[in-house]
Amino acid sequence: MERWRGKVAIVTGASAGIGAAIAVKLAKSGVHVVALARRENLLKELAETVNDKDNGTIYTKVCDVTNEQAVKDVFSWVDSTLGGPSILINNAGVVKVSSLLNGKLEDWQDTFNLNVIALSVCSREAYKSMTKNKIDGHIIQINSIAGHCLTPYFGFKMYNASKHAVTVLCDGLRHELQLMGSKIKVSSISPG
Repeated sequence: MERWRGKVAIVTGASAGIGAAIAVKLAKSGVHVVALARRENLLKELAETVNDKDNGTIYTKVCDVTNEQAVKDVFSWVDSTLGGPSILINNAGVVKVSSLLNGKLEDWQDTFNLNVIALSVCSREAYKSMTKNKIDGHIIQINSIAGHCLTPYFGFKMYNASKHAVTVLCDGLRHELQLMGSKIKVSSISPG
């Protein structure tokens, strides 16, 4: 973690669960965290647990990462205010129980919009920012064990498909970065 002390990390889905835990751990390790989520009250609570007590800082930004312009605005703010991110942790995600046999299109679209498209938009903007700011950063996708196997639960197959897409996108992003000669690293972490 010493390498990242004083650097900037953007964490999506940071208001609760894994995202909140990552944001706190990074801040306590001296990283300046930009915590993104939709729930402002939970973001404020998160910032209060760390700020003024530890080496790092948590900046909170209310951001629906399925809104491309909102994501671009956050990255623009990070570039102009903090000098660009060294780390992106794509943690935002959703599980909607929705059968392939009788599920709702809206649930399927919500799953892919957040788990796949928003992750891709954030990754793209991180790449652009890191490249512009000459930062050899790290993009970390919080995936799932569901991205590597078929879960036995009824109604979870669309979630499985979205996480399999994350696995492929992570490999694809890594490949494209290599072809571009970039030193930006890409990792996928699969809880479960």
